[in-house]
Amino acid sequence: MVDPTSEWIKSSDMAKALGILPVTLQQWRVKYTRDGYFEEGVHFVRTGPNPNSMYLWNKSEVVKVLAQWKAPTTGGAK
Repeated sequence: MVDPTSEWIKSSDMAKALGILPVTLQQWRVKYTRDGYFEEGVHFVRTGPNPNSMYLWNKSEVVKVLAQWKAPTTGGAK
């Protein structure tokens, strides 16, 4: 369910706020939606039914998801 009281911003503005490229944000949308981290209507919405429709992002909800991720404390590349 879309929360109309939340701050919804364009992909370019969301990417800038996160310090990433807009194309990276779109890749995250596909991957993290598939993996269950992002949900359409909660983290992002499309502005229309056309495949070229713009996406709007719920800044606070996206930041909540990303804030839960931490760097590994053990293991990793050697």
